[in-house]
Amino acid sequence: SHSLQKMRNNSVNMKEMRDATSSTSGLNERSETNSSCGDKDAKIKAEIEKLSLECVVRLCGSSKSACGYCGGKRASLVQQSCDASSKSYGLLINHMNTADYLALIHRGWRRSGHHLYRPDNWNSCCPALTIRLKAEEFIPTKSQRKLARKMERALAGPDKCLSHDMDEKVANRKKSMPKLHRNKRRQQPLDHPVLHQLAEQTQIELQTMIDSKDLASLFPVKFKFTQRNAHSKTSTAVSTICAAIAGRSKGQYDRGELCQNIVESLQKRKQLLCIPVSSIRAHVESGQIVCTVPIDISEIVERDASMNEGRKDVLRDWLCKHHGRAPLHSALKTPYDLTITTMAAHESSLQPEVHQLYFHYQQEVHNDLNPLAEREEVDWSDASQEYIEEARSMLRATYPSTSLPSMTSSFTAFYRFLVETPFEKNALYHQQYRINNVLVAVGVIDVVPDGLSSVYAFYHAKFSKSICPLGKWMILQEIDYCRKKNLGLYYLGYYIHSCSKMRYKIDYQPSQLLCPSTFKWVDATEAQAKLKEESPERHCCVLYTADPYFSLEEQEELRREEAIKHISLDVGLDSVVTIDMLHENGQDIVRPLLEEFVKHAGPDISCRCILKLV
Repeated sequence: SHSLQKMRNNSVNMKEMRDATSSTSGLNERSETNSSCGDKDAKIKAEIEKLSLECVVRLCGSSKSACGYCGGKRASLVQQSCDASSKSYGLLINHMNTADYLALIHRGWRRSGHHLYRPDNWNSCCPALTIRLKAEEFIPTKSQRKLARKMERALAGPDKCLSHDMDEKVANRKKSMPKLHRNKRRQQPLDHPVLHQLAEQTQIELQTMIDSKDLASLFPVKFKFTQRNAHSKTSTAVSTICAAIAGRSKGQYDRGELCQNIVESLQKRKQLLCIPVSSIRAHVESGQIVCTVPIDISEIVERDASMNEGRKDVLRDWLCKHHGRAPLHSALKTPYDLTITTMAAHESSLQPEVHQLYFHYQQEVHNDLNPLAEREEVDWSDASQEYIEEARSMLRATYPSTSLPSMTSSFTAFYRFLVETPFEKNALYHQQYRINNVLVAVGVIDVVPDGLSSVYAFYHAKFSKSICPLGKWMILQEIDYCRKKNLGLYYLGYYIHSCSKMRYKIDYQPSQLLCPSTFKWVDATEAQAKLKEESPERHCCVLYTADPYFSLEEQEELRREEAIKHISLDVGLDSVVTIDMLHENGQDIVRPLLEEFVKHAGPDISCRCILKLV
């Protein structure tokens, strides 16, 4: 506080000197007339008004925490303890335009409400690289098309085929499918002794390769027929056990590596155990064990089976079981009607079912506490008084007085995370996904100058598990929204190569990764290959190599020094100051803060911000 007082005193003196030297009359400030004093007051008032409109920044600085992706298992790679292996730099911003936020995205930043943060990838166990997609050039993969058809079949109901507006190629392919493929939705899968023999031997191999016996026995090994090879009169059987175990192991096992090891072992023991298979191979990318068996399964397929035989109305079952109340009769009518509504976040948040769905998602997926059990101080942050009154009115009408305090506390946490924004109101939106007017998912998005930035998504966890993976399906819908609205780029957040659950984002192509050193965008496929080659353990390296005779780092270093001199500082006076206006001791205190700020935010953005130090 003593140093800060010195800074203030010195700022006053320097301000007076600057005003005196810049005066067109050349007179000392003390000899100015009353009208001159009035002009000075007007200038100060104008500066204060400008201060309220500019991007005012409060420094959170660098912080370390436990990694939410590996749980500290990779902490040794950065020589840190398990509870301090993830490092990031943060800011609190009261107001910012979307163009400046986009510039920060291009330097690896993300936001949560008014809090902006940037991972320190060089000092974190699980580096997070910004990823974006060229929406107009997006071509869905086979699995993504399959995902879209899965939702379409569920919406069509049990007695309906896929919609008539399907692509002609898809429709023709469906007609020409082998009968086995058309019958794959039968209630009872095709069975054969060879499948049991393969499953039994694979289970034995798993027990020897996996340290955790409970993990190996958690998923019973199953093989199923997927196609009939008409020319060779053979059939293909597959098992996805390796992918299931790898997913549950939270990164301990790689599905491709585990699958390859099991296949090699089965191939060695094939003749010894007399397993009747023509070939066994590993599909490394999906982790599937693929076997070709000399069996023509068309002989055991019912001749009169149709594609829709035995098909259940999965949406009706879900609505009746998991909706939380008896659904209206209109909600059970088929075919089901899917509506996607985009509305301002502050409007969407005042609908009770939106925050209720968010609480459900956080509890089911992230194991958060039930909101009714929480007791916290209520903090509305920077919400307007009008919004607070509307929110309180909605909560009073929705919840009994006994649970109102805890629900109000939980709602304000939801508000600060997914409703509060440093942008103008028309930049943050909620996209509500409803099936027959029942809310099943909400996507939170920022609209930025060159595209759309995905902020968060929450949904009914059991719907996603039993009917269709909503997280991946919602990405397809947001890409489609970008294309319809001519939003060229789609920012998916962070790609984390060391976390198997976060690698799916790179499946949406053509995508690009942001180089953590030069902040240049690099083709994702090339970047992924470079990560595997140059940083197989850390998964962080320079993705873009500049001209050796033209150092981007050196050029930015010079610009940083210039930016530090021009950053506006709010030290509690009537006017902002710069670092050269501070006392020598004050400069020694402030300079390291400014250097770190400019390093992370960049010279251009730094000069457009007012740094609030009090």
